[in-house]
Amino acid sequence: MMQEARIEERSPFTKMEFDGGRILVEYQGKNWQWLTFDELTVEEITTSAKANFGDDWQKRVAEDLVKVLAAMDCKAGKTASLRLRNLETEEESLIAAAPVTHTNRQQVWRERNRDMIHAMERAIGKNGRNRNESHEQLSPFTKVEFDGEKVVVEYDGRTWQWLALDDLAVGDIVAYSMKKFGHRWQKRIAEDLVEVLAGMDHELDGTVALRLLNVESGEEIAVAAAPMTEANRRSVWQYRNDESRGTSVAFDGKLSPEMVQSFHQQLKLRWAYYEPTKNEIFDQVQQLTKVIADETGNAGLLELQKVIAKGIDGHASVRGWRLPGRCLPFLIESVGDRYVAINPGRESFVDNGYPYIESIEGISIAEWCKTSSVLVAKGSPQLVRGRSLRLLRYIDHWRKERGIAWY
Repeated sequence: MMQEARIEERSPFTKMEFDGGRILVEYQGKNWQWLTFDELTVEEITTSAKANFGDDWQKRVAEDLVKVLAAMDCKAGKTASLRLRNLETEEESLIAAAPVTHTNRQQVWRERNRDMIHAMERAIGKNGRNRNESHEQLSPFTKVEFDGEKVVVEYDGRTWQWLALDDLAVGDIVAYSMKKFGHRWQKRIAEDLVEVLAGMDHELDGTVALRLLNVESGEEIAVAAAPMTEANRRSVWQYRNDESRGTSVAFDGKLSPEMVQSFHQQLKLRWAYYEPTKNEIFDQVQQLTKVIADETGNAGLLELQKVIAKGIDGHASVRGWRLPGRCLPFLIESVGDRYVAINPGRESFVDNGYPYIESIEGISIAEWCKTSSVLVAKGSPQLVRGRSLRLLRYIDHWRKERGIAWY
């Protein structure tokens, strides 16, 4: 199979920002509004980038300009003619041969990603190691799971609810971790306990006092000196990251109340993103239990995906589902607040004279996106819109969802 030739990353500019419909650039140390590149207007470049790259169009124009131009059959040379407008005087200038260099492009990238670069630099200590590595990876437990804000642990081969560590109540540890680490609070407590405790100004000396509650008998015990070891922490990590265990639930092709409840329980215990939208997830599970008898096979998997879609984890999904029926013969991409119809190969609009698509069956594309978004995780408007548009291609399924029959 032939591989696509690598396109060199080059730019005539050292900085690029977007201001509504304008693109502001830095050229030779001065700020300008960018108007043209060779024979192409900036409007033509942005329209093409939106059609080809969707929500990523600004990043592509700024950081991958040569690739954007190549998609327009424009081969960028080592120099380019530019038309620029002075931001202060409004005077336009024509640059006959502006150097288009990799060094410029790297400067654009650094300017656009400086927050990330600074964060990485702050995270690296003077010796070049990540500062987090200074925290030993220790734990008194061999398993850690979560039931809401309760922490369930394995200690000395038995299962307990964890109540306290030294003079710290687990409720206080959970509250701190939630505030400090957001949706990753469970991972931090389970796998980076020493770091969490250090953030609470709590120093360790190799052992900790524990208060534990027997989950079966309700008996509470005190452990005076539980060892904090690397082996324990390694067991915790392996248990939480065992892909064969994962968060999977066996599905035999038909939903049952027991299976749905088991699925929900797995989400509560092992999905780090469960807490932020737990009420919406619970409501979707309750709704699913009312239609279990009608949902089997692929339809059942789709219903489980709707549960996952109530969360905020864009990487999580139910495996194996598919959307049945016929598809649209074209793709739909968003351009600002409008939509364009493009050929499946993304090489052109379906109709160059009329690139925009307003509706299907008299229903606006935005409304169709609301219908298909039931399978998309909560996220930024751009993420939800982009994924909803991809799902919309399976129009036969969504027509059925809206009660529209083929004629």
